[in-house]
Amino acid sequence: MLEFSNPLPVIVEDGKDGYALYVTNGGSFENDIWCVVLCDGGHVRHYLSDQIKVYANATLSIKKNNMKDKIVELVVDKYQQRSDVGIKKYGTTLEQNNKDNFLNHLLEELMDATLYIQKIIEIIKTEPNDAILGEKIRDMIRNKV
Repeated sequence: MLEFSNPLPVIVEDGKDGYALYVTNGGSFENDIWCVVLCDGGHVRHYLSDQIKVYANATLSIKKNNMKDKIVELVVDKYQQRSDVGIKKYGTTLEQNNKDNFLNHLLEELMDATLYIQKIIEIIKTEPNDAILGEKIRDMIRNKV
């Protein structure tokens, strides 16, 4: 369920005014199951989204009441940055690109990944203890990320 940070002015049956307070599903008013509306006189009623008319599109004021995973957000940000680099480098999006052999690209990227893994394994073999290994890995990360 999504809660509007500011009640959304709506028109309900018989042209009465109301304020949408909550909406289920995606908050898009296209496929919503129902919406909680505070009507005149303080009555709270449930309406299907196609039973109300929104005065102004204020759906951007919806606040999601769910937790965010910072790790997921970091990875999503990296994907976006990677996409931006690819668009700049190749002048197209992955979605629009129908010319490349994606399986071959994937194979080459995975081969590179195995080389990186082997490099890290070789570094691990040469370190006498976890403290020195940890410091070396931290140095690699600081210089690469």
